[in-house]
Amino acid sequence: MGLFFNYDNSVCNEGSTPVIFSFDPSITSLKELLIYELSQLSYYEYQMRMLGNDTSKLTDEIINYITLAVVNLDFRKEQFLNVIKSIYDEVEKNKDLYKELCKKKSVECKFLTGEKLSFKTKQEGIDAVNFGEKQSLIKNTVFSKAKRSLSDICIMLISNACLCITELENYNENAGNLKYKIPEILKIINHDKLNEKELKNKILQFAKYNKEIMEKLNYTIMKKYGPVEVTDVDLSIKKGKCILVSGHYYQNLESLLEALKDEDINVYTHNEMLFAHSFAYFHKYKNLTGHYQRSINNLQLDFASFPGAVLVTKNTHSHIDLIRGRIYTPDNNPAYGISKVSENDFSPLIQAAKEAKGFKKDVKIGEITVGYNIKEIQSKFIKIIDKLKTNKYKHLFIIGLINYNTPQNIYFDKFFDILPDNCYTISFSYKRNKKNVWHIDSYYDVSLTYTMFNELAKFPEILKEKTTVYLTQCQLSTISHCFNLKILGAENIFISECCPSVVNPSVIESLTKIFGIKQMGNCPEKDIKQVLRDSKK
Repeated sequence: MGLFFNYDNSVCNEGSTPVIFSFDPSITSLKELLIYELSQLSYYEYQMRMLGNDTSKLTDEIINYITLAVVNLDFRKEQFLNVIKSIYDEVEKNKDLYKELCKKKSVECKFLTGEKLSFKTKQEGIDAVNFGEKQSLIKNTVFSKAKRSLSDICIMLISNACLCITELENYNENAGNLKYKIPEILKIINHDKLNEKELKNKILQFAKYNKEIMEKLNYTIMKKYGPVEVTDVDLSIKKGKCILVSGHYYQNLESLLEALKDEDINVYTHNEMLFAHSFAYFHKYKNLTGHYQRSINNLQLDFASFPGAVLVTKNTHSHIDLIRGRIYTPDNNPAYGISKVSENDFSPLIQAAKEAKGFKKDVKIGEITVGYNIKEIQSKFIKIIDKLKTNKYKHLFIIGLINYNTPQNIYFDKFFDILPDNCYTISFSYKRNKKNVWHIDSYYDVSLTYTMFNELAKFPEILKEKTTVYLTQCQLSTISHCFNLKILGAENIFISECCPSVVNPSVIESLTKIFGIKQMGNCPEKDIKQVLRDSKK
């Protein structure tokens, strides 16, 4: 199911340390069962809400369960069973509440029918696995291949929305009534008898709500930490004790830096946290030393080589197989081998950093520049749009965000070699010094990309017929970005090749056949010719 995938695409990349995946069939069955039980819980939430009951807390529980499952890629069989039992108990409790509500309202209850799981036997674990296997079998035999893939796409959009809602709440904001869209869409996965067309329409409708939630989160982050500034970030190593902060939740970084004000411990950002340096808000912290990263796609390699403690921020997808013992997270249910630390007390993490060997000497490496001047960007971009309007540029290609692996390097090397002079490219990842190529070092910041697409949306013909976007990362949010761009009016969207462990190939196939999302091949000549041919139609 789409709810369970690997955030890191490194297993596909040459030179990466391999990630060890568990293919325990019992885990697969329990994943299927988890979705089934959450779908039931969502059904009763919806029924009670339609009868005027306040289901806010129940909806929050559903969102928390999904977030828990998305973040923890290292769930063991016992953990799965405990979570499923909790959801099962919630289903039974809310089923009774629904029955009482129907009686109070003098209406006929609409209970779900069909075989039910029971946790009342001594072999409950075996029963749960068997029940999950049966649900998986039903899905694979009754549902068409397209409908199965649509269900997986739906789950991926739901997962993304839940993560964003959870992060909003961490910033003391909320999604308002948008949160109720989660159980409304989740209940249809197993219990609404929709055909493929109806399910597709439900997905397109939910994608709009998902986009609203993502925009609200981005606005909240920018409001608290912005504006963005052009900033030189040190990649060098400084002698001393150290902590590495990996993930995307800036508030964890802020809290840690506050706790370290009187400590002689250097803090390095990692992966997506790089962009924190572009916020002037963080420049006041003397402990924020620089950025440490030796691999774009393999966080385990970086964690193994870092001689200090590691903080994986809240709600960050992590699959850690090789390093145990000095990695911490504020998540309530950390993955196996990662220690729990309170968001209000980082002392165990700080103590681990003090006990680690740290860096033994200074090593000068250099700097990278992150951030941007939004006024300069907007001014230049408007000029590019004007040239598209007057046909001085026949087509605009937008490439990003940052991701480097051998197949894509080869693809874009050829792409830039053959890029026609009358076409223009804005690249947020791959760099080439050409008059018709504009490289922007925004790295992991997707907000600038959306700023450009929101501007392009004012010119529907240009966005639809003269713009092509390459989504070079393959992770949970990638599927959401595909739909967001479709909503804005983009038609030519290419998604990078994804490993089966990241996104099921049937999902990519459905994105292509049903939603018109193209997959990058290994021949940029063919792709460019096809795009330019289509734009002339």
